[in-house]
Amino acid sequence: MADYYSDFSTLLLMHTEKAEQLKADLLRRSDIGEAFLGLTDDSGKQIEPLHMPDIYEVMKDGDKGLWIAGHYGLDDQVAEFISEWLHVNVPDFTPQVINFANYCSKLRLDEQSGFALKLSAGKVEYGTMRFG
Repeated sequence: MADYYSDFSTLLLMHTEKAEQLKADLLRRSDIGEAFLGLTDDSGKQIEPLHMPDIYEVMKDGDKGLWIAGHYGLDDQVAEFISEWLHVNVPDFTPQVINFANYCSKLRLDEQSGFALKLSAGKVEYGTMRFG
């Protein structure tokens, strides 16, 4: 049996206070904590949880921002949430490209590929590539 991965790691550059706020908002909307239970929109409709990446940490030394990483990609809804959050909270956010490496645990040549997304305040753009 083989496992498939889509690894990525990036630092979303922003002031520490904003990074802490984004982390808190992501956790509040995540599918990994009790804080999400009962969260509703303005009309009272239950909000669907976001499937979060594996790791997220506020960086306070050197480059400041929110570091996110994972082995199973970045869910489209999470990318859109972050983009919209940046549009409202950090409108001057410098667009960043996040690269993803897709591979199989059996490491066959035809099982490798990748993609990238460009994350901007208010916009997410996707691209693909193939190796081998």
